Amino acid sequence: MAWIERTAYPRLSGSPSARELAEVFTPSADELAWVQARTISDYHRLALLVLLLCYKRLGFFRRTTTTTRQADNGAPCAG
Repeated sequence: MAWIERTAYPRLSGSPSARELAEVFTPSADELAWVQARTISDYHRLALLVLLLCYKRLGFFRRTTTTTRQADNGAPCAG
């Protein structure tokens, strides 16, 4: 059986490096504007942004309970 790291299936790292966070999970100005136009509160803005960036990285939506635990460090870059 192949190791998960050697498969074609994308996944989120359990402890991403600062470089990975900056490269993959820093939202662009267009993404921030899109999220801003579709939400009414900071809480909803962060939730939508996390889902958007995870979808962009993985190609599918994760369950929000597992995504939320990994998003705690990403809140400051949400604007």
